[in-house]
Amino acid sequence: MDFQVIANNYVFLIAKVFLASARLPGGTMRLAIPAIVLGSILGTLVGLARLSQSRWIYGPAKVYVEFFRGVPLVMVIFWFWFLIPTLMGKSLPEYAVALTLLSSSKPLI
Repeated sequence: MDFQVIANNYVFLIAKVFLASARLPGGTMRLAIPAIVLGSILGTLVGLARLSQSRWIYGPAKVYVEFFRGVPLVMVIFWFWFLIPTLMGKSLPEYAVALTLLSSSKPLI
């Protein structure tokens, strides 16, 4: 295999991954990095809430975790993509839906 094409286009490939706009493909890192950061923060907060002695803090955290554990991710994506916009009366931006789902669903606590 000839890897020279990668070496010749390295700057373009890196710029495309990190700086891709919503209308261009290749925005994986633009979505993954905020999702990892937000998911880590949310997971830490929910984990601490699950350790609380207060029913008012522990209860909602337990419901949140058990809900997302019991529902397939594809169903949550379906809800956010079709049901929520129907109930709100307007569509949600694709990036916001993807970031919300990747950072808040499927906690492993």
